Amino acid sequence: MQIITGPVAAIGVALIVTFGALLGTGGLRPQADTYATVSFENGYKKLGVINEERVFTQAVVKMNGKRIKSGDFNDIVEWMTEQASTTGGLDKTNWKPGVEITARAGVEWTGSESKFQLTTDSLTMTSTEEKNLPNAEVIAALKSLEKKAKNERKKNSKEALKFGPAPAESSLMKKILSALDK
Repeated sequence: MQIITGPVAAIGVALIVTFGALLGTGGLRPQADTYATVSFENGYKKLGVINEERVFTQAVVKMNGKRIKSGDFNDIVEWMTEQASTTGGLDKTNWKPGVEITARAGVEWTGSESKFQLTTDSLTMTSTEEKNLPNAEVIAALKSLEKKAKNERKKNSKEALKFGPAPAESSLMKKILSALDK
């Protein structure tokens, strides 16, 4: 039988006391899961720690397939208002046949590793000979799309984002400490 000598026992006691103190004060508790991954219909993307979450809007106006204006909804509405001011106002102005507007809105995250836009709603409107699109109708549709994206931002984020430990924190020691903490 081997007896533990004084110096070895002192090291063992010091390690036990240190480990107990760190565990008791929370120093060894796993950090909150803050590493975000977004899931979408084509897969997933690692974002890292989320720095910013916001609603985004984007629209493109084309005439016979040629892009004539693009930007966020505010840019497009401002441009439409300027155009209509020279032709009688928004209520009296229609789009010419062949004009198409495509728009999308959703949630955008900026993370420590990457940025991602999740489109939650979109629309396409085309002015034809049979049905010209009034400017007021297009603006109302854009505002409705943006309002819906803002109202559903929290729900869409909750469904799309998954949080966990950062890949570097997924070590065996972290898993053991997590199990001890429970």
